[in-house]
Amino acid sequence: MSSVDYTFVGGGKALAAGEYVYYLNDELQAIKEQWCRYEQDGGIELIESSRALTDVFELRSQAILSEGMFKQVRIQWRAEQDVDVFYDNEAGVCYRQIDGQEQPETVLPAGPIYPLMRIYTAALIQHIAKCGGNTQVVIPDIRPASSAQEKLLPLLTSRQCEYLGDEVISTETMEIPCERWTFKGDQYSSGDLFYINRAGILARYCWQQDSQSQWRVELRHSISGSKT
Repeated sequence: MSSVDYTFVGGGKALAAGEYVYYLNDELQAIKEQWCRYEQDGGIELIESSRALTDVFELRSQAILSEGMFKQVRIQWRAEQDVDVFYDNEAGVCYRQIDGQEQPETVLPAGPIYPLMRIYTAALIQHIAKCGGNTQVVIPDIRPASSAQEKLLPLLTSRQCEYLGDEVISTETMEIPCERWTFKGDQYSSGDLFYINRAGILARYCWQQDSQSQWRVELRHSISGSKT
């Protein structure tokens, strides 16, 4: 039986907080994705995020960022069944619970972890760029077809990125200078664009799901802070 603590633990100085909003074919969707970044001792950053679709599911994550990589990741999936995972990148182990019942430990593949939420995307793109623009990435399984026994298990996937230049994007309230990137792999293709602002945070991405479905995700209500 594992002694892993799945509880989310916060603390530290709040660096920034914000929310991502989702548009499908320019229509605002009932998806809320909030996040907060904290500075901790030793140059470590704690990032928390939650995504909710009303009455359908909730996904929460917490990740420790150190030297440009996510060292430890906790994720909670709340739907028909509750699934909790803890990825320990340094130990190479994935611990998991389903409805509070401990599951067998799983080997965590070697590679940078992508904890799914939008707030983690810029750090991953920057890491892949340092690796030459192409590397294997570990992602939790949230595929619609995956069962509760498979949910949040680590998957190894190939991801590529390419810097396309600078661009100023316009929102309803402001213009934002950004770096424009492609971030390819799995559902993302070379036509899907990712915009990283000067604070190193994803400001927008555009994804063509299929011929009828164009998604746009934008950063909203981003604030900096120094409270403890």
